Amino acid sequence: ARNVKWLKSIRLSREPSDSPWNQNYYRKADGSHIQKLRMQSIILSPEEGETITCNRHDDKIHIKGVAYGVDSSVCKVEVSIDGGFNWMEATLLTDEILKDDSVGSYHGWVRFVADVDAGTIKDKAIVEICALARATDSNGNVQPQVSTKQRGYLYNGWSIVQFKRVKN
Repeated sequence: ARNVKWLKSIRLSREPSDSPWNQNYYRKADGSHIQKLRMQSIILSPEEGETITCNRHDDKIHIKGVAYGVDSSVCKVEVSIDGGFNWMEATLLTDEILKDDSVGSYHGWVRFVADVDAGTIKDKAIVEICALARATDSNGNVQPQVSTKQRGYLYNGWSIVQFKRVKN
């Protein structure tokens, strides 16, 4: 699961663990165990509530994040700073993926970056912005705006980060 922080040991067993996570939380609505996470994109920067400073001549907002696929590779991540009316394709940093890790189709994590022009909000000194991100995989599946949340672990709706932009 995405929330595991540290691994102290590994114990092999013929039976599933009776821990509360395995018995209750890491299960789908039908009671079966979660075996795969859903396609996801997550904005990591700017952070929620952060205040960023932009240059008056280059009013770009630098967005960084990660995305991952499950049954196919993430082939596109798009970002928006206007509530999803306009989307800009981010750059996937696929050159970082080691060739030994990408035999055939790569289904793991990939970082993305985007420099979004604040265009329509250039005249304001301080602006609250809501950035969105959504991924598309090589099968044409698009990350949904809102996910059918199943105990939180399978949530995969658009990434949403609110922050302030200040001009210097």
